[in-house]
Amino acid sequence: PETWPAPLGTVVALMLGSAFPMFSAWGPSLGYLYNDAYSVMLGARHPDALGRPFRDVWPEIWDEILPFIERAMRGEATYQEDLPLRMLRKGFEEDTWWTFSYSPIRDVDGTVEGMFCACVETTEAVRSRSELAGLNVDLERQVLERSNELKHLWDTSPDLLLVIDFEGVFRKVNPAWTTLL
Repeated sequence: PETWPAPLGTVVALMLGSAFPMFSAWGPSLGYLYNDAYSVMLGARHPDALGRPFRDVWPEIWDEILPFIERAMRGEATYQEDLPLRMLRKGFEEDTWWTFSYSPIRDVDGTVEGMFCACVETTEAVRSRSELAGLNVDLERQVLERSNELKHLWDTSPDLLLVIDFEGVFRKVNPAWTTLL
């Protein structure tokens, strides 16, 4: 580390001092450096990922993330929210979602030499929202079915006669009862 360019040393010090998951990729092969919080996200790839080329660390998602990497390496920061990525981390492929930003790391002369990423896995939040949306749809369907059942019962039952308010005014008369009269 004492031979590293100052910007890389600064970024690595920032990452190592943070509890938020972060990594950086530096140099022509985008050598991968990360903090302890990010090591959890690597699963079985940790600790072998340390210092390896970015492409070798995440080959199964490389095609999906390459456009963001290229933008960062051209000097443009990117931000993705709940990006779906199919990853192999624990010995099997799994659907995951991520919120992250890729930012260029510039050398002292302003040349982009690497990129920095702060990220969080949002898989559980995305799944929870999806389940909740499914529950809401199911609940709306149940309410509609129950409303239709009650309407049918009101429209056809000779036993339900009318609705009267507290002043004794007829507010609603059952159609079946009207037919009987």
